Order: sequence, then C-alpha cells, then structure tokens
Amino acid sequence: MLRSAGPAGPVCTALVVCVLGVAVTLLAGGRRAVAGPRPPQQEPAQGSGQEAASQPDLDARIAELIQQLGAPEYATRQRAQDELRRLRLDAFDALNEAQLSDDLEVASTARYLVRSIQVNWATEDDAAEVRQLLRGYGSQSEPERRNRIEQLGLLGPELALRPLCRLVRYEASEKLSKRAALLVMGLPVGDDAAREELVRTLRARAGQSKRVAADWLRAYALWLADDPAAGPRWEELVAAEQTLLIDAPDQTNRELTRDVLKWYADQLTLRNRPEEALAAMRNLTRLLNGTAQEVLDAVDWFRARQSREIILDLAAQFPETFRRTPLLLYRLAETYRQLGQGDKADEANQLALAATPDDAEKHLELAANLHHDGLFEAAELEYRHVAKRLDRDPLEAIRANLFLSEMLHELRRDGEAAETVQQAVTAIEGNAETRTLFETELGRDLGSTRSRMHFFQAEQAAQQGEVARQRALLLEGYQHDPHDADLLIGMHRVPGADETWVRETQARVKQAADDYRQQLKDLQQRVAEGRSAEDRALASYQLAVMYNQLAWLLANTGGDADEAIKCSTRSLELMPDRAGFLDTLGRCYYAKGDYATAVQHQSRAVALEPHSPTMRAQLELFTTAWREQERTPPPGAGD
Repeated sequence: MLRSAGPAGPVCTALVVCVLGVAVTLLAGGRRAVAGPRPPQQEPAQGSGQEAASQPDLDARIAELIQQLGAPEYATRQRAQDELRRLRLDAFDALNEAQLSDDLEVASTARYLVRSIQVNWATEDDAAEVRQLLRGYGSQSEPERRNRIEQLGLLGPELALRPLCRLVRYEASEKLSKRAALLVMGLPVGDDAAREELVRTLRARAGQSKRVAADWLRAYALWLADDPAAGPRWEELVAAEQTLLIDAPDQTNRELTRDVLKWYADQLTLRNRPEEALAAMRNLTRLLNGTAQEVLDAVDWFRARQSREIILDLAAQFPETFRRTPLLLYRLAETYRQLGQGDKADEANQLALAATPDDAEKHLELAANLHHDGLFEAAELEYRHVAKRLDRDPLEAIRANLFLSEMLHELRRDGEAAETVQQAVTAIEGNAETRTLFETELGRDLGSTRSRMHFFQAEQAAQQGEVARQRALLLEGYQHDPHDADLLIGMHRVPGADETWVRETQARVKQAADDYRQQLKDLQQRVAEGRSAEDRALASYQLAVMYNQLAWLLANTGGDADEAIKCSTRSLELMPDRAGFLDTLGRCYYAKGDYATAVQHQSRAVALEPHSPTMRAQLELFTTAWREQERTPPPGAGD
C-alpha cells in the first residue's frame, strides 16, 4: 500500500492515448527526426533526451532512481518519480522489472509509472492498416488491446513484425506482451535470406529487455539461426512459464501457457524431435479444465497433428465430458477407426448418436458441423438417422437426404448421391402435402431436384467412362432444370464432343447466363425497394448467391473471365469470407490465367473449409498451374 504522501493524483490504469500518423521522435535538442526508411535494426526513438549519456551510466542512474522510489522522504520519492517519467522508455525495462520488487512502495510506484508512460504505438513508417489498428491503442481496455494485437498478426510479416515487436517491449500487460510475441513467432518465415533478416530484426527489437516475451524472441532467433543453445533455452523458458502459472498468475494464464506449449511442440516436431514434442503435448493436456469446448479445441489440435494416442488419453482423462458431448464422441470414433479398432469406433458412434436429443433439427445441425470438420462418416450417420424419420418429420428427412447427397457428391460417391436424391423425389411425389411443404418451406422445386439427381448419375457415368450415358443423363437433367450451373458445366466438359454438341451447349450456357443477369437486375431492384430490413436482407442474400452462380458458370465454361471476377468479387462484398464464394473467385482467376491470385483466394477458401476435398483439389490444380507458369519463360525470352 502507498504511503499517504505517494504519487500525486489517482493511479492511472491505462497508457496515455498515443500520437498516430506523424510519430514525433524526440532526439537530443528536441529535433524532429528526418522521415524516411529506417534499417530494420533501428526502432524509432521514443526516449528522454538522455542519449548523450553512456548506457552503463544511464542504467546505473535508473537503478538509483528506482531505489529512491522507496525512500522515506517524500521529496526524494517525488524527484525520482519525475525523473523516471522524463526518461520514459529508457527506464521502461527497469521499471517493468521493479514491479516485482519486495519493497511494496517501489513495486506499486513502478507499476504506476509503467502504465502512465507515453508510447508512440504507431510510427510514420508503419502501413496505414497498422496505424489504423493502433490509433488510440493505449487508452483501450485490455480485451480490446488483445483484439487489436491479434488483428495485427493477420496482416502478415511485412506489416506486422515491427509493431508487434514494439508491443512485446512496451505493452504494460505482461500477458499481452507475451501474446504479441507468440504472434511474432507464428509469422511465416520465408526463404533463407528472409530468415537471416528475421533473426537480425528479432535480436535488435528485443534488445536488452528483461521481459519474458523479449526472452522468447531472442530464443526464437537462436532456433532460426540453428544455434544449438536454442533447445535448452526453450526448455527453460517453457518450464518457467508453467511455474509462473502457479506462482505468478498475474503474469500468465492457462490459455497463454497452453499456446506456448502448442507452439513449442510444433517447433520440436519441425526439428524432428518427436519424443520431446510428445512430452510437450502431454504437458498441455494437464492444463485443460475439462469443459466441452476446451477439450474439443484440444482434440482438434491433436487431430490435426495425428496425435491419436493423446486423444485416447483425453477420453480417459475426461470420460464424462466425452460421454455427454457428441462432437467429442464422433472424434473418438474416428480415432479408433484410424487405429484399426473398428468395434470401439462403432460403439462410440452409437453413443454419440444416442447423446443427441431426439430432435431432427439438432441432428441436422450436428451433421452439418461434422461435415464441415471432415468427419464424413459421422455426418453420414447423422444425416441417415434423420432421413429415416420420413413419417414423423418429412421435411427434415428430405433436407437430410439432399444435404447428404451433396456431401456424397463432394466425396465422389455420385451413384449413392443419386440414390439419396431419388429417395427424396419419391417422398415428394408420393404426398401432395409434403410437396407443398417442400416448395413453400424450402423454396425448392421438384424439377431442380430431379435435375440434380440426373447430374449425379451423369457424374457416375463419367467416372465409369460411359460417355454416351453421361450425355443422355445430362440432357435429361437439363429438361428438368436448364439453369443448374454444375449440369451445364458438365455438358461443357463432356469428352469427345462433336460440333453439334458444342454449339448447342454454348447456346444453353449463354441462355442460362442471360437469365442469371436478368435475375440479378430483379434482385437489385428488390434490395433497393424492399419494404422491410428483413426483405432487403433476404434479397441481398439471394443477390450474393446469384452473383456467385453466374461467376461459377462463366469461369467454368470459357465465358468472360473479367465479368466472372467482377461478379464473384461482388458476391464477397455482400457476404464476406464465404468459403464457397472464395472457391469461385479462385476459379475465376484461374480462368483468367492469373494463377498466383487464384492460389491466393483458393488458399483462403481452404483455410475456412480445410476438410473440403473439392476445394483442396482445386487448390492443388491452381498451385500446379502456377508453378508451371513460373517455370515457363515468357515468349521471346530466348531470342
């Protein structure tokens, strides 16, 4: 507790709002720094005007002032405070360490000074995106500062490295300083030259700071430089972080410690040290609290690394959490299947199925989540469970069949996909009330559903090399729905097509594209004239879907690639970060011949839907084309 004659005014709990845009750098004599590029090892000075003093002398003076913060005389304490405040970032590291002083007066005053130091979080050399994120950074709450740090990490190494290192050094919160360091260590490294540059930058930015996060950066630089000291140093740092979790919970938390262990385990794996990586992973499991979401996140992390035995360990460690959580049980079943324990996999699947309430909608929602997560066997089990409820829930049963058919098509099981749609068609045709619900509640029509069935049958025929049957089925599907983009693309790609087929297909594609364009105009008018926000939102959603459909059709049938790109881009403006729309945009750039940009957008799609076989296959196609393009010299290069 502070003495009655402590620091004047209330204790400040947040950093002062910093200056953005023009970073005024104070040098000796108060001169403004000359703007221009700085070498990577230099950080814009934000110091005190004490640069003329030698570093050892300055360090000694700072240590003396910090000691005086605990002096019995108020005047001595106040003079020390004032001088340390003027020293600003020159004194930051020492003050940060002094927060742990055994002298409560020194510790509390140091804490006050650290949090009140003015920091120019953004500099004039930072990109506009960085300056925007760091505007007013120091005045924000800790959760908001963390949010901005994480957004910085998404900007990539070129933009994010220096500002993140700045946050490692000077962020008042030890936890956020470490969060920034983790993001730095997670940035892509690049080639050998980039790696060497990164090593120099990390060492310069971390400087002589005694912060734990700065230690991480220096130790990471050792690893990047293939220094043998890196392994033992990281072993010490990781052990220290786990000890801090018990001894000093104000400096770390379980989430941070888990994330450090995850990063450490991945680094060990990259360096072909599997036993040590496994030990780090097992340490990680001890930090879980047993809640369903936390265990699920851990299981997915281990699943991505094929650490199957640890997933079994988690099931033994948290049996009740697994028992009541279908998503965990299905992951456990997948693990058993991969380990060749089919009986246990079947048992876990049945437990998962029974753990879900007897509600068709909940089963469908679960099936969709499993599909997204690449648990296709489990998703199929859930879809088929709902599909059997035709008497009780006809509409949900039909939805289950249609969703299942699309997943089976994605898995290249087109014959089964067609049979699944056939079941839905039979159910719709056999009951007038069901058909009415199908058309009104789902907004579907029987013709398009039949067309989809014939498309799947045609895809199966194509896989079997039955070209004549493929053509016949495509034509039959076209009669039911002349606007199915996938079916029209299938017609365009039929092998060995004669001139008549090509000409007629081109006409069909043109007609469908024109109809799409008309629908776009109608939907644009609905958006503009919608009577309610709900009407406008629905029309906007339909508009995005229609833009995507037109872009997909054009990009896959030799249409105008520029129009396709424009339409696809517009769909993403209306509905950002949709994996399917990004998949379309990738295809559009591929059609344009811009393979590098195609890979860029397709990579984003795969990041959002990492288990989609079709998206991954398309990324592989684009990447192969890009590499080939890079190897091929431009025309006339050898002349």
